[in-house]
Amino acid sequence: MNPERTQTVCVFGATVVFALCDNDPWGATAGTQGGSVVRALLESGQYAIRAPTRNPNSTSAEALRKQGVEVVAADLNDEALTRSALTGSYAVFAVTNAW
Repeated sequence: MNPERTQTVCVFGATVVFALCDNDPWGATAGTQGGSVVRALLESGQYAIRAPTRNPNSTSAEALRKQGVEVVAADLNDEALTRSALTGSYAVFAVTNAW
């Protein structure tokens, strides 16, 4: 994480892209929104990025770490863990169902 980036954006769905497309690590062909948000934020260089995931030890999570993304454990079914993942975030990107 670049120390000059003081604001953190928390991006849910970031690890999905890496699992879907090994030869396309940004998920351009998968259409996954979290991946495109991570790509844009990394390219801007303006924000620190946090990627909550149920499996922070996955290959996808490791690929994100190598790009400078902070990967943290979170599960939307676990309120305390999710709150912990969001702590200190300036903004959150998440796609939800409209029900």
